[in-house]
Amino acid sequence: MSDKIARPYAAAAFAHAKETGAVSLWGDMFTALVATEETLQSAISGHTAGENTIAEALIDALDITDSGQRNFLRVLAQNQRLQATAAIAARFEQLRLQDEGISVIRVETAVPMDAAAQRDFDVFLEQWSGSKVRSTYEENSDLLGGVRVYAQDNVLDASIRGRINRLAAALA
Repeated sequence: MSDKIARPYAAAAFAHAKETGAVSLWGDMFTALVATEETLQSAISGHTAGENTIAEALIDALDITDSGQRNFLRVLAQNQRLQATAAIAARFEQLRLQDEGISVIRVETAVPMDAAAQRDFDVFLEQWSGSKVRSTYEENSDLLGGVRVYAQDNVLDASIRGRINRLAAALA
């Protein structure tokens, strides 16, 4: 499910959780929802029950007693967004880390980086972002060489593929 759909729901959930001092409680709910993801997707795609029925079943099964969480799940069901729970949960976690001063960064590399190189690059990322980082590394051979870094809405493209694309655009 697209981050575009997940963002406003995650932002609303995080704002409410922070305002009520229940960020941990909401994080636990999202963890439980992600754990039920496969069953949830099967129920939604198989149309075995309406989303409102599924939301009520989730509320009961996960023993959700917080009224804010219950209402949140009902709103997701009314807007037919229960299938976005995993993406909302991921975005909620990013907001939580960001609130704690930690940047979530995804790094694509043309070739695998060993653990020592990743630690060294994480030091660079902390200097670049001005905050602590939680990074993930993925191999992407399409880059040809170098790296591409995704940090929230920022992209740092230091790959050979990126340079070729910029050169081609400049020559066009």
